Amino acid sequence: MAAVLALGLATAVFLTTRGGPAPADDAGPPRRALFLGTLTGHKGPVSALAFSPDGRVLASGGADGTVRLWDTATGKQKALVEHDQPVLQLAYSNDGRTLVGISGESEFVGGPLWLADPATGRVRRTLPGTYVTNVAFHPRNGSFAVADETGIVFTYDAEDGSMKDQIPVAGPTTSVDGLRYSPDGAWLGVSAGALVRLWDPRTVTSAPRTELTAPEFTKIGKRFTTFSASPVVLFSPDSKTVITEGAMDGCRLWTTSGDVRTSACSGAGVAGAALAPDGRSLVTFGTGRRTVEVWNANAGRKTFTYRGHLGDVTAVAVSPGGDLVASGGADRIVRLWQAPGLGQGAAPQPTEGG
Repeated sequence: MAAVLALGLATAVFLTTRGGPAPADDAGPPRRALFLGTLTGHKGPVSALAFSPDGRVLASGGADGTVRLWDTATGKQKALVEHDQPVLQLAYSNDGRTLVGISGESEFVGGPLWLADPATGRVRRTLPGTYVTNVAFHPRNGSFAVADETGIVFTYDAEDGSMKDQIPVAGPTTSVDGLRYSPDGAWLGVSAGALVRLWDPRTVTSAPRTELTAPEFTKIGKRFTTFSASPVVLFSPDSKTVITEGAMDGCRLWTTSGDVRTSACSGAGVAGAALAPDGRSLVTFGTGRRTVEVWNANAGRKTFTYRGHLGDVTAVAVSPGGDLVASGGADRIVRLWQAPGLGQGAAPQPTEGG
């Protein structure tokens, strides 16, 4: 493992996971070739990362206004597209036919949303407006959700960009900081101000089904959650557990009913996170830190640390197969790391306490 970490400070080389093809008595298929090392080219901090659904391409967006597409098998840059403003968000549609992005001056002052060709990154349609949050794709109906700075969630068709709905989910002075659909499509998690609400996407115009309220604030009669202005809203693969950023702790796990709470990533301030496909491993980075941490979400225990960035880590993503972790930094570098043990597995299960 030390050899893998050393790649973060040296010229990247081509490797295969676990030394190449699986032995003949291994029941699983041979692991595909992966590039592990540094991807260079951005002229400013890396601000967004997204893996294609098949894991063969990594899209990176930067404060320099560029979107770069990287081949995860060779590390070669496949495409480069320049935008007028910094790239704030990137996401692939579930079928891989569309790359959606948001450009803008900052995460607080967003800008237009655009739909691009996933093979070239070339924009095929731009949607005017000022969008500020994560792009959240519905798992089944071919739409995605995004919010503007006035607390309105918009849903669009991922194929042609036509608007499907617009729903006010927060007050006009409260921006939406994070969005996520659950994998089964039954929930839309919305982080706005100091509260996370869980909505039924079919009836989002009515009251939310669940509000996640932290126990330490409940005891003193206040209605606050564990964080303020958090972009972290994640669902477990079985859609039964919600993960948010905490104020009293690094992360917190909830049931979708909101009545069981568990702390994770204890003592670590979390600025961004991604849940691995195993549903148990949480990959995080913190403000002002140059490392990426992997946590056992069930136990709240740190299991691994990636080191090598020469500036603060600013973005993180896990490949759909769980075999790669990508991180971007203020050092203008994208790094690809081998991801030990982040395969398919059970979902995180919240327990009493925390």
